[in-house]
Amino acid sequence: MTDAPWWGTALLAGLFGLGGVAVAQVVAIRLEGVRNRREDQRRWHTERRHVYASFLAAAYAVYRHIRSSPRDEAYALRWRELTDDLTVRHQEVHLLASTPVTAAAQALLAQLREFAEATKRQPDGNHEALRDSLSQARMRFISLVRAELDVAEPGGSFTFRNF
Repeated sequence: MTDAPWWGTALLAGLFGLGGVAVAQVVAIRLEGVRNRREDQRRWHTERRHVYASFLAAAYAVYRHIRSSPRDEAYALRWRELTDDLTVRHQEVHLLASTPVTAAAQALLAQLREFAEATKRQPDGNHEALRDSLSQARMRFISLVRAELDVAEPGGSFTFRNF
């Protein structure tokens, strides 16, 4: 016979049961924290994607306007509309983007301004180098956006030379 009290086994089983519940709660809280952090990181992805795409579309609209429109009064009015829209889109990028993406957006705008000034000075000039720089700034912006949003680069060889 043992000298252990009759309630010792029940107490030991209860302590192990409480320990198991405590461990399960700690694990559940930890998993919930990891899930919340992941959701916080991705919460703005849809909004960012929309803002970045709108910014690129507005920049492309300005680029197209520079390349295709005659310089008259209607050109000036449309120019103002397009650049106002681009400014709004750029500010949205500033609100939601990381520092590298914001810097890339700023660089894209600087290239676009330089291209606009060059075509204003020489409407019929060859601005191939500026178009290349503009295209590179655009691709840098896209690359940084993909990295920020954790989007894989598309496979294969893809170039978009028009901008």
